Amino acid sequence: MALCYRSSTSVQSQIAPLGSERLLMLLPPALLLMQCRPPAARAQGGLSRYIKKRRLEPLENYVPAVVAAREQLVACGSQLDSKPAELRKQLRNGAFLGVRENIRAVGEWAAAGRPGDDQRQASQLVAAVFSTLQGFDQELDQAAREGRAVALAAGERLAEATAALDALLATVPEPLLERAQHVAAAVAAPAAPVDAPAEGGNSGAGKLERLVPLAST
Repeated sequence: MALCYRSSTSVQSQIAPLGSERLLMLLPPALLLMQCRPPAARAQGGLSRYIKKRRLEPLENYVPAVVAAREQLVACGSQLDSKPAELRKQLRNGAFLGVRENIRAVGEWAAAGRPGDDQRQASQLVAAVFSTLQGFDQELDQAAREGRAVALAAGERLAEATAALDALLATVPEPLLERAQHVAAAVAAPAAPVDAPAEGGNSGAGKLERLVPLAST
């Protein structure tokens, strides 16, 4: 061990006088390229070897949840006179649970096998859904913080979010979209007393999980 230590220090003492420019000339080109990459790019490249991109499930597994979220969003429009905090809760429960993943998946299906321009358009549709939903939520949050009723701007943001969801759903084949709408309608239908959810539960999300297989029949 002592010999190794002396050998290491002797090498360091020989390298030190070289200067940074001469030392760079001695480094292998591959190592130079690695060091020139930004730290974030180096980290991403290293992690990509261990992270596998998930495989998309059939499109019909994602569409009913997005349709149900759209219907729940539309229902908020008839409740704009409610407390803003209550409306914000609706954006985080029921059909909106896990809807972000479903929205992204619908966008990925819209881009699958398409040329570059169509892929960018699908990505823009997904981004528009998220940004408009965030805009609506921010309007509600501001009203809740100020202790006032929901302003007209919140209704405009809601209309924008609904239109963005409609644009994304327009990429879904019509027969599949119709089946998804039937599933969403079944979720929204009043449940029998035996199916009443436990306190604090999300009946819409639970019913949707049970009914989604109908979309592929």
